[in-house]
Amino acid sequence: MLTALNETGELVNLIFAQEKGTSINKDQPFFCPHCKAKVVLKKGNVKIPHFSHLPFAICGSTSEPESAFHLQGKIDLFKWLHYKGLTVEVEKYLPKIQQRPDLLVWKKRKIYAIEYQCSSIPLDNMIKRSRCYTSVGIEPFWIFGGTLDIKGNHHLMNIYQLNDFHWAFTQFHRDDQIHLFSYDPNTKNFSLLSHLTPVTITKVLASQTTLPLSKLDFPFNFSTSSINIDYRFWLNEKRKWVQKKMIYAKNLKDPFLNAIYYNNHSPLLLPPQIGIPVNFMGICKSHPIEWQYYLWSDAFIHTKKGGMIILSNLERTFHKRIQRKHIKMRQLPLIRHDFIKQMIYQYLKKLTYLGYLNEIQKGQFQMNKSFSIPNNIEDMIKLEEEMEKKLYSE
Repeated sequence: MLTALNETGELVNLIFAQEKGTSINKDQPFFCPHCKAKVVLKKGNVKIPHFSHLPFAICGSTSEPESAFHLQGKIDLFKWLHYKGLTVEVEKYLPKIQQRPDLLVWKKRKIYAIEYQCSSIPLDNMIKRSRCYTSVGIEPFWIFGGTLDIKGNHHLMNIYQLNDFHWAFTQFHRDDQIHLFSYDPNTKNFSLLSHLTPVTITKVLASQTTLPLSKLDFPFNFSTSSINIDYRFWLNEKRKWVQKKMIYAKNLKDPFLNAIYYNNHSPLLLPPQIGIPVNFMGICKSHPIEWQYYLWSDAFIHTKKGGMIILSNLERTFHKRIQRKHIKMRQLPLIRHDFIKQMIYQYLKKLTYLGYLNEIQKGQFQMNKSFSIPNNIEDMIKLEEEMEKKLYSE
């Protein structure tokens, strides 16, 4: 902790004390602002000065020990916001919801709770804390503490491994892209992962923008440029995903493979228009080939040329598949709208561009032609190349 009460009940802020060069006697009594239990001031040549509860103390506002990395990040963020002229409090206890965010920020009649999280915690905790903030009109803002290692690169995008914990930090920005913010106190740099394009459940293509903390405003003013997907790379990765699925999945227990075989289709010979990347797809944990196949088998395949495809009907079909556990969605506590409708709409718009649908009016599409099902790998490659050529001219 960076704050505590002294024996007169005055709040001591170690960040301000350090800035002013105020010496604090570590032997004087200090108390936790929340539970009022005694805490000790720890400082030295190596340690970042901070308050700590005594061993075996139980305090509802602290759930995990703070590392030096976390403390330094919290200090940096506090100083940055304070120097920007914003009203900011560190570790402000909110008794109504029994939460104590790392930082509480006021700007333009809005209140933000910034949580700087370095270590993995259960997603349920993040969701609960986020809901507590929103219940009292406070906007939760989670920042991942550390760096995200690049596992490879392809053209203008890097390849990252993101687990469920990383995904929980994502949020939608004004450009309708899923973003992930992180801060590294060692480099004093803020990073933004944008254009997150899941290739598998954990393998993600993304563009990274890095700026010094001093160059940013709050809320963050990152600008990102559009990135074109390499569809050949995508199609190759999709094929690898299907092959692994066939090898490792238990066919009769896997709903996706089960549906394919039930419909007398081959997993490796599906129309290439099934499993194409679209905006908003990061909300879905299932691979695009899975949910797009279900849309095709539940609706498209039964619709003749001139027939209607209605967005609201597809949305209901999608939710039924979720209920049956055929489609899995990500737990994204900072994204309060599910965006399923928007994701499906983006897919329909893509199919419209490819010539399979005509949009008659918003959310209503007419079937122009059916997907061609390849008979063999040679057919598949030919159909993929035709689709690639069309998509690259988009």
